[in-house]
Parts: sequence; structure tokens; C-alpha cells
Amino acid sequence: MKKFLFLLLSHLILVSCSQHYYYAPNTLHLPAVSQKGQISIEASLNGSSQIRGTEVRSAWMPAQNVSVMANLMYLSGSFEQTNFFVFPTPPTELHTGSGHLLELGLSKHFPLSNTNSVFSITSGAGLGRSINTFDKQRKAELNFSRYFVQPAFMSYGKMANVGVGFRFSYLNFYGGTIDYTINESDLYTIKNIEQKAHFLLPDVGFTAGVRFDPIEIRCNITLGLMPQPYQFGFSNHNLSISALTVLDAEQSNKKYTKRKISKKKKRK
Repeated sequence: MKKFLFLLLSHLILVSCSQHYYYAPNTLHLPAVSQKGQISIEASLNGSSQIRGTEVRSAWMPAQNVSVMANLMYLSGSFEQTNFFVFPTPPTELHTGSGHLLELGLSKHFPLSNTNSVFSITSGAGLGRSINTFDKQRKAELNFSRYFVQPAFMSYGKMANVGVGFRFSYLNFYGGTIDYTINESDLYTIKNIEQKAHFLLPDVGFTAGVRFDPIEIRCNITLGLMPQPYQFGFSNHNLSISALTVLDAEQSNKKYTKRKISKKKKRK
């Protein structure tokens, strides 16, 4: 009982204002392509509590109403932590963390008749890693995989687009390297992850964009619906501002072909 109270007290003192994170949700993939041959490229600046980073997202529609997508997210953060259990001069240590997630997916689009809206279902998989550095340069590296299914709805206007999606993910922590001499309060969270290992995570995401052709500026919000995510060191939200453009590969190819034909006629 005394040990438990000591761990709880140290956790409150050392981590009440700062925390290491071992997983954060990325931005939901809400389709920007609508015609065969189109390619979308999107880059964003992301932020949440103590975490900053960037994402690059891309999608390609090789066949009508079918697209493939790729997302890459990188996040990092740092904070200083004072250990008040060391007297007479409590030391301050720099704690850092970083992580990345790469995923691939396939989407099926269902345009809604007589509207500028589309319903889509995306499924995919990804691999990620979180790296956290504690006091005295002690480290914990955790590897994870994630599989997801995501229905989404997008509505396209003349100047603005809006969308919402629900993502259901299976998150699996499958290995890593942990220095078990890190302080007990941080080790407590890591052991919670090790014991559970498998997580079902529901997320909801919103996007709203304004077009300034050929660029669209989007505001994206992802909210995790998992109860009590902090006991596992999970961030439950992600905010981002992104710039997106859509390239029409087929249209560009037709224009290029027409130019070649016109040049040949002039030579004749």
C-alpha cells in the first residue's frame, strides 16, 4: 500500500504538467480526388498538447471511384521536468519524444446522385514507432502496427469543401527497446501498454477547406473517442492546417498528346 501511494504521489508531482506520449492519431483521410487519373498532394502542420509535427498525404485514382492513398506523419515534443525528490537542489532534466506513422490504404467512392457529395469507405494498414528519452538519457522505443476501416462523407462546393469521417482502428504494440531503469511513474505507463498490447480505437475527424485555385487550405481536427487514453500515454486529438492541390494526370496527358499532334501537322 505504501509503495502504491509513493508511486501515485511521484506520478502526480513529476507528470502533472508534462507527459510522454507513445501514440497519437493522425489526420483522417478524407478524399480530395473525384475523377480517374487525379492525384492529390497535401502537406500539413500539426499540433496537440506538447506535440508538434507534420504530415504528408497523397491519393491517386487509377480507376473511376477507386483510389489508393499514402500518409506519413512525424511528430515530436519536449519538456523540462524537475525531480523534487532530490534535495537540496532538485535537478531539471530535458525529456524528449518523437514518433512516426506510415500507412497505405484503398478507398471506394460512392458519389451521391444529383449532389456534389460523395460517401467513401477506406481501409488500410500502417507501421509506426515512438521514441521517448527520459532523465539521464534513458530511452523507450515502442513499435506498433495499425489496421483501420473508415467510412467518410465529403461535400464539395464552389469555394469550400467540408467532410466528416469515423475511423475504427486496431492498434497493436509488438516490440521495442525499453530501459527499465527509468523512473517508476513513467515505467508504470509503459507496463500498462505492455499488459494490454492490443487496442480498439475509435476516432472522428472533421475537415473544412477553402479553395484558392490551384490550392485548397484545410483545417483538420481528429478526436480520439477512447476513454482514459492518458493511462496509456496516448494523445486523443490532433489539429492541423494543410495545403492541398489536385493534379489531373489524364487531362495533362491529353493536352500533351494534342500538342504533339499539332506540331506534326505544322511540319507537314
